[in-house]
Amino acid sequence: MTKTALVVSAVVRDGKVSILDEGAYRTQATKAAAKWGSGTMLTLRIEPEDEARRREQDRFYFGYIVAPLVEYTGDAEMHLLIKAMFMPAEKRSLTDLSYDEMKEYIARAEAWARTTVPEAFDKHGYTYVPGEGRVRTAHIEGAA
Repeated sequence: MTKTALVVSAVVRDGKVSILDEGAYRTQATKAAAKWGSGTMLTLRIEPEDEARRREQDRFYFGYIVAPLVEYTGDAEMHLLIKAMFMPAEKRSLTDLSYDEMKEYIARAEAWARTTVPEAFDKHGYTYVPGEGRVRTAHIEGAA
């Protein structure tokens, strides 16, 4: 069974974390608890929204761009190759990039990867739709 995350919007007010829509949170939490079952261990993470967005960027970059390239080419250094091509000269690491800089880096890396080695992405049964990201394609008879 796939377990999904419970995502809640909150804000710091007067030194305390306040959930923005308490009613929606309680409804979602009750449904999630019923789905996960009694005794399921959970990890709660509270972080600023911009850091959460950045983590999503990292997951997309390494999971949907770098991983298929590494799997297809066998080159475990693929991230370093992409970094050498697209990292701004004044930056040393992905962690040095702002959210917008990382967004641009990902766009450039993905455009290069999908035009240079499109086969790496075909194998995984999905295609990329601008503005929508990764979209699963229908199974093609005889395809691996």
